[in-house]
Amino acid sequence: MVYEVRSVRNLAALVEQVAPRDRDEWETRQPVLVRRGSPRRDVWEQVSRSRAEQLWAVVGMFDRAVKHPSMPERARTRGMDQLFTWAALDAFWELAVPGELRARAEDRGKRLPVASQRMVRDCLAILARLVVPERRVRLPKLPQAPARAVTRPAQEQELLHHLLRLAADGPAGGYVWQQRQADARVRTLAVAGVAVDTRSRVSELTAIRVSDLGEGLRSVRVRRRPQNSAHLPVVEEELPLSESTRDALARWLEVRERLVSGLEGGRVEALWVRVSPVRPAAGEPAGLPVSELWLQQMYSRGVRSLNSVMAGVVGWEPLPVSLESLRRAVVPQEEVVLELVGDV
Repeated sequence: MVYEVRSVRNLAALVEQVAPRDRDEWETRQPVLVRRGSPRRDVWEQVSRSRAEQLWAVVGMFDRAVKHPSMPERARTRGMDQLFTWAALDAFWELAVPGELRARAEDRGKRLPVASQRMVRDCLAILARLVVPERRVRLPKLPQAPARAVTRPAQEQELLHHLLRLAADGPAGGYVWQQRQADARVRTLAVAGVAVDTRSRVSELTAIRVSDLGEGLRSVRVRRRPQNSAHLPVVEEELPLSESTRDALARWLEVRERLVSGLEGGRVEALWVRVSPVRPAAGEPAGLPVSELWLQQMYSRGVRSLNSVMAGVVGWEPLPVSLESLRRAVVPQEEVVLELVGDV
């Protein structure tokens, strides 16, 4: 791509060194400085492919921004360091957040979600360290996210007890839909139990395989990756499971075996599978692995059912309907969250 403005053209040349578009040059890319709270802990890391794509996306945003009259004139006529003055970054941010710098014309004017704003700010921090390493650059501020709802231990126990009662009620008759409903209850109980015991993210729960379950279902192996740190290796943890979760898993494994036994094309390793077909005509029968989105939706339906049943009970507080609330109720102390947008 040809960039008309010199400052953006020079910025692109610099990004090419740390995130080359030529795949043949990828392994020889230069590292970037990752700040970890203090100069003593700072390290040099090579960017991941996903981060490389994000850096190039922000270069494209700069290319569109410098053509806007709100950007300082010197950002167009002088060096790339002028892109990282506060006046330029403030004007850039005022265009980026409302969606005026989106790549596709039909998407212009669609406000950037907070997650996308955070990604852009992370990339601005990286680019600032490349362009003006000797200067402290003032970055735009992100909106403060509201506190996320979390569960209390008493609520979690009520959740498990309620799901246990539902799961114990087997199918009320011989209809297929009733059997599927009973199977779903058993699965929801097992998922909730593992989530409470391990405080895993939805992605971590979805990735669990049957082979990750320990002997006697006393433990489960969970693969964790620190948040905002795609460049770090996955850490495997062997976590203990409570007695109620072991009972729930044993019941689910019986149901799961029935669901996967009739599948063709190889063994299914995923622990969580569908209890009913989604699109039979497209070859998506029951027994196939569930997605992260599907697992979250399934859990949410179970919690909404519980909140409805418990409505009006003295002392009951409605549970948050996100699996994330279980993880954040107790944050594992060994989980380190690396912020890429610290001082630059």
